Order: sequence, then C-alpha cells, then structure tokens
Amino acid sequence: MSKQSILQTIREAEQSKQKQLILFSRYLDDLPPEIGRLEHLEHLDLSENHLTTLPPQIGKLKNLRSLNLESNRLSKLPIELCRLEHLQELKLIKNQITILPDEIGNLTELKKLDLSRNNLSSLPASFKFLNKLTLLDLSNNAFEDLPSVIGQLIKLKDLNLSDNHLSALPFSLENLTRLTHLDLSYNQFKNFPIVITQLFKLIGLDLSGNQIERLPADIQYLSYLQTFEIVDNLLAQLPSEIGQLSKLKILDVSENKLSTLPHSLTQLYGLHELLTDDNPLEVPYINLAKTGIYALTQYMSKGIDYATKPSIWHLQVEVPAILQSLLKQYLSYFTRYTQALSPSLIRLEVSSATDNLLQIELTCSDTMELDNARQLLHEFLQPLGDKRVNLEKSTLVSAFNTANVPDGAALKEWNAQYQWTLKSARMYGIPKPVLTKTVKQMLNRILLELPITREAVMEFAPPRSANY
Repeated sequence: MSKQSILQTIREAEQSKQKQLILFSRYLDDLPPEIGRLEHLEHLDLSENHLTTLPPQIGKLKNLRSLNLESNRLSKLPIELCRLEHLQELKLIKNQITILPDEIGNLTELKKLDLSRNNLSSLPASFKFLNKLTLLDLSNNAFEDLPSVIGQLIKLKDLNLSDNHLSALPFSLENLTRLTHLDLSYNQFKNFPIVITQLFKLIGLDLSGNQIERLPADIQYLSYLQTFEIVDNLLAQLPSEIGQLSKLKILDVSENKLSTLPHSLTQLYGLHELLTDDNPLEVPYINLAKTGIYALTQYMSKGIDYATKPSIWHLQVEVPAILQSLLKQYLSYFTRYTQALSPSLIRLEVSSATDNLLQIELTCSDTMELDNARQLLHEFLQPLGDKRVNLEKSTLVSAFNTANVPDGAALKEWNAQYQWTLKSARMYGIPKPVLTKTVKQMLNRILLELPITREAVMEFAPPRSANY
C-alpha cells in the first residue's frame, strides 16, 4: 500500500469519524504520523505488516480500546503507546520484542494482553499495575524464571506460559484465585509445580511436553478441573486421588510410561474422553483404552471386558412399584451367586425403567455363557415363583464346569436372601399371590428368551415359611 493510499485512508477515516480502522496485511513498512488525528478511533488493526517502529503520535488515540499489532517486526514499544489510558486489548503476537518499557504499567484498563512469540525473558516491576488483566499470553518466549509480579494480577483467568524454559513457578501464583485456564506445556518441568494445587478454580490445565514423573496426591483439590492434558511426560502411574476430580471431562495422558490405570477413574462419571496412546499399557488396559472410556470403567467397576465383545441381554418386565425394591434387592445377590458357581464373568444389573417396569441387563463374556446365565437366572427366581429347585442337580453346575458349590456358602447366602424377601413382603403387607404371580410372569419372559426351553427338573428350594 503506497504512502498516498494510506494517507487517503486516514483522511477518510478522520472525516467520517470512524471508530474502527482495519489495515490488515497492507505491506506497510511504516505508519504515518497522521494516524494521530483519528481521535474517535476505538479499534485499530495493523496486523500482518512490516512495521519496525510506531510513530509517537500513536499515543494521541485517546479513545482506542483495542490495538492489534500481530505479525510485524517491532523490537520495542514506544513510550507514547503506554499513554492509551482506555486501551483494553493489546495484541503483540509474533514480533521481535525483547523488553517492555516500564511505562507499560500505565495501561491500567488493559484486560487482554497477548505477547506470545517474542523474545521476552523478563517483565518490568510496573507490570503489577495491570491489575485488570483477565488474559495474559506469554507463550513462545524466552522465560527461564517466571517473574513473581504475575502473582499480583489477581483478576487473571487465562494464563498461557507454554513454550518457554520454565522449570519452576513462583509461589506468588497462589494469589491467582480466579484463574481458570493455565497452559504450561513444553517447558522444562521435572516436578509437578505444587503451587498449582492452590488454584482451586482451574478448569483447564496443560502440562504436556515436560519431564514430570509423578503427580501429587494434592491434585485432588483441583475439584473444578474439566480438561487435564499431560501428554509426553514420564508418568509411570496415576495417583488414585485423580478419581476425586469429579468434574473432569477430558484426560489426556498419551505418550507417558503408564502400564496400568487406577480403578479410581470409575469415579469420574463425567469423563467422556480418555486418551492413552503410546503408553506401555498391559493387557487388558491397552485394549480397553482403545475401545473407549465406557469399556474401561465397566471393566474397572464391574469386571466386564468389553474389549472381548461380551454378550449383553436386556429384558423389561412389568413389576408393580410395590415389588420393585424387593426384587431388586433379591436379584442383587445373583452376581455373587454366579461367581460362586463359575469362574466366568457374569454380571446382572437391575433398575427401575418406570413405576411399573423393571429393566434387567445380563452381561457375559460370550453368547454360549449368556444362554447358561439366563437359565441360571430362571432357576434363581423359581423359589419366589412357588417352584421347588434342587440346585445340586442343576444342569447348570456341569455347564459351568463346577463340581460343587464351595462349602455350601452360595446356598446359604441364597437362602438368606430368599428368607429376607419373604419376611420383607410380609412386613410391607404384600399378598403372596401378588409376589408369586409377578415372579411367574418374569420366569415366563426369561423362558421365551432361551434358545431351548428345558423342563424344570429341580425340586429343591430354600426352606419356606409355613405361613408365607
């Protein structure tokens, strides 16, 4: 853009009292002093040019609110720029600035300051007066020690210190009680900066590209954390306390040295993205992690290995509301009961779909075992349906390759559950015919789902009350 063209643009902006002037990528080598005439200007964009200096007249833009000087060739800022007392946003990204003037502290209305991709290694003491800053970006600079003055910017919410040479943080950062996002990626941290655990409002934390070997137990105090990235470090394990980060949604621990994952991850109910690529994870964690967070948490909490594609059977049955709690309690023992009979994985979950519907989910490692498990569930319910069952003669015992029930413990516990159910029914005034009829309906529904309907040959049932 020629000098005449830029002067013409400035005149037109002056005459029309423009509040915004965009001179983005105009190949400007210098800015004419006439720019100072634009006293009504509030937003000025000079990014993507070749500016090496700014005219002193820049300080006359008394109403300027935002100034964009990104991608120029500035090595220093004129003192006059620090007279822009209403300036709220200043972008100096990708310049060649090595030092800031002491007068920068005069920009007391500044809320956003982006100094990324420069050559800064220090900050002036006057920086503390920028106490309205909510965003500060010092990434891609040459800081080896972070100036403690940053700890006085108590309104900071977003602090980016990535791509520097930092190995520690000043304890003054604990004053940044409003900080929600902190980026410390690609520095030289060997230890997790413990001061971070005092930043209780953190939502996003990035420590990727460092040399951190362990996370402290105190990480549990970052209770608002939603995104935690610690890619490309030296972590050999994650602390169990990570399960206390109840609001965590994204956890990226790729490119570390993890061989296992803590079962406390099952407490992170909001976690929807867990990234573990390029870790030496052992089986089954490596396969489960590839399958997804749901598969991993199901394995950790219930032992269900979704990496081997288990078979899942769903059934909805009509059950009166008055009986739902009773039957859910009785069926809650079924998983422990099957574990006593079989080394195979069988899990039963029961929940109330509606006031009159009970949802049953049965999970097994393969289809063949699922058929056997459904038959076993049928046998398990039969006593409540007024059907005598002889467990010791059950065809399921041989099907599960189990010679007998160890020490009769399973039978004893089953009997205790059965007796408790009958006693509770009497206590709540539930007529026996209602219980029997409901369970018989459930038994019929289960039989319909079996590939081959077997004759009920079992005649044993846990001891029954004569009156119920």
